[in-house]
Amino acid sequence: MACIHAGISPAALFINQDTIKKLRTEAKIEVGDDYRDIPASKLAYVFSQARLAIPYLTNKRYPNDWGVSELLKQQLANRRSYLVSKKRLPRRAERKAIRRGQGSGPSSSALPNRDGGSSSDDDEEEEEGDGEAFGGDDD
Repeated sequence: MACIHAGISPAALFINQDTIKKLRTEAKIEVGDDYRDIPASKLAYVFSQARLAIPYLTNKRYPNDWGVSELLKQQLANRRSYLVSKKRLPRRAERKAIRRGQGSGPSSSALPNRDGGSSSDDDEEEEEGDGEAFGGDDD
């Protein structure tokens, strides 16, 4: 069976994925963290160590470390999926709600407004008028 990664054998790809997993744990990147929330210092550590450990991942071949980045994203997504299936990690919506401080689940009906306040179905007020979007007659 041919490997979809150009020039890398399946065994080498497994070793690369295992290396990324070890570097993730060394950098103390939590599985529940979104990639965009991981501090740049931790990502820089993973990128530099991956280039040292896996000579194939050069900056010439993978500019801006996108190869390592994608392997890390894949590893995080796979691990989260496994932990959610075993009920050891809450689902994504629940994790987002916890991170926002809305409580233990997505059951809250209050949604944040752009101005920082919150609204729910109970406290919405309608403006006076005939209900048209621009409130005018076209005579």
